[in-house]
Amino acid sequence: MDKQEKVKDYKSIGGWLMVLQVFILLNGISWLRNIQLFFGLLGEKEKLIDEMHISAPGAYTAFIYFEIVAAIVMLLFTITLIYYMFKMAKVFKLLVIIYVAVEVVLEFLVYFLFGPMLQTIGSIPVEKMAFSVVIAGLITFYILTSIRVKETFVR
Repeated sequence: MDKQEKVKDYKSIGGWLMVLQVFILLNGISWLRNIQLFFGLLGEKEKLIDEMHISAPGAYTAFIYFEIVAAIVMLLFTITLIYYMFKMAKVFKLLVIIYVAVEVVLEFLVYFLFGPMLQTIGSIPVEKMAFSVVIAGLITFYILTSIRVKETFVR
């Protein structure tokens, strides 16, 4: 296989980039689901606060608004990422690294700002935070070291 044929192999998204593509698409669906879920919680907020005997209703309300804003911003970021991925733009590599870093930062913010409140109502975000860190590390390593990524996103 000569060099010209090898370059032709990188003109499309394939290999492990397909896994990254599925990750991005599933994340977009997840952010869309979060928007729907937290808008629903917003409507039932008072009822939930009364039923669950939440001691800090202001913190619970802030958590819901934080999740809605984060989900909307990340959904828009996901749509932007999908656009640049299919355009095969060089900026895609940087955007993916920023995307996974922002996800990790959001997980840490939820844990440190709302962690005590979430633990009292039964939701522990530590596992989700650890999973986000591992996935972000793997994706960043792949983006920075993969020859396919370097050859695919050259424009």
